[in-house]
Amino acid sequence: LYNTQNQSILRCLPAWAIEHFDVPDGIRIIEKEAFDSCRSLVSISIPGSVECICEDAFTYTELSEVELHEGLRKIERSAFFSCPLKRIVIPASVTEINESAFYILPELEEIQLAPGNPVYDIVDGGLINTQTHVLLAYPLMRDADTYVIPSYVTRIGESVFSGSEILQHIIMPEGLLEIGNWAIDS
Repeated sequence: LYNTQNQSILRCLPAWAIEHFDVPDGIRIIEKEAFDSCRSLVSISIPGSVECICEDAFTYTELSEVELHEGLRKIERSAFFSCPLKRIVIPASVTEINESAFYILPELEEIQLAPGNPVYDIVDGGLINTQTHVLLAYPLMRDADTYVIPSYVTRIGESVFSGSEILQHIIMPEGLLEIGNWAIDS
């Protein structure tokens, strides 16, 4: 279901049982819960016209592949909650990612960032907002038993390490001021 005035996707009904979806070029917003519980959805291509992926947009889907393009600016909380994503590449145009945008991605092995992003950095697998000094995400299936949080990080975001079974040691910097809810919950 589309809203042509807003240029947004409102809802893809779970009963439609689609495995792949190409978001039409010209769509600007993937609305809150647009693909929620579409359990047959395993891949999606999101064009550069999409500027925002709203809260819970892909919650409880079977997305293992997501293709994001330059033009995307914002990824809201729980956008990919509980999806079996293995890898995600964040475009350089993304300048706003909510702390729990990548909450509970139990199969995530890698987060990549396109070169030239002015706000985010990847350090030893962890996604960090370099302006707010917040560690936002960590791939739960990354093949490492230790993560050393960079010295400039002052906050661990919500649910960053939640559900990690591989990670055994987290080395925290002296300047760490805050640990978000459920950040270290296994």
